Amino acid sequence: MAKIELPHNWRFIAGLTESLSEEVPEDQRDRRQFDYNQVQPKIKWKDLLAKFVATETGEEESYSKPNSVGANIIKTGVKKVKLCCVIDSSGSMNEAVKKVYANLNNLLKQHAGEFYLIKFSHNFEVYKCTINGSYVRVDSVDSQKSSTPETGSMSKLFSQTIGSTTNFNPQLTSEIMKLVKKSYNVLIVTDNDITGSENMKEFRSLYQKAKRNIYLLADSHRTYVNILQGTQEIAQNITYIPED
Repeated sequence: MAKIELPHNWRFIAGLTESLSEEVPEDQRDRRQFDYNQVQPKIKWKDLLAKFVATETGEEESYSKPNSVGANIIKTGVKKVKLCCVIDSSGSMNEAVKKVYANLNNLLKQHAGEFYLIKFSHNFEVYKCTINGSYVRVDSVDSQKSSTPETGSMSKLFSQTIGSTTNFNPQLTSEIMKLVKKSYNVLIVTDNDITGSENMKEFRSLYQKAKRNIYLLADSHRTYVNILQGTQEIAQNITYIPED
């Protein structure tokens, strides 16, 4: 990716470019020279959710039944949107996740039949979900094992906490990369704990490999700024939930 040459006293103002992601130049990476607090998101958080569920990732073909002439191929033009929501399920995220689900629920019904939900805290859990409210916990996103699906409150499944710490570890990033390689859109909802040293190291590595598939929603402006500083990029698909 080409470097952008900027004067040392220049502060970025959002909206000046249309590129997907701009890497911050080496000579601007000193926090004293580049003020990330001045960077405004290129997209509002509700618009990010809409973009996440609506980005098309593939095309299906259907076949008519054979007749005396022969089978005909019909290109339906139907696009499959493959989605995964990766939710920080530590206790501090409860209210933010409820807000996200309240806005995401109808969008999922419009654009997705099935989707993955990965909840992470001190460890992580993987669920395969349907929009009618059924879900099954699986060992991995590529697991072939099946069990009886449960049916319950999808809102509760999203917002229920599973721990008090945040551990964005290599096993979690491996699961996410499996889906990225299958052209899934991945929404990550998290708080400032992801900016801790080891967590940020893992997230930064994931983001560099899969930035076109990653949609990140931070719980606050503080988290947003620290994520930009940690990744050292101004990205179109990173934003935050503003305070009420």
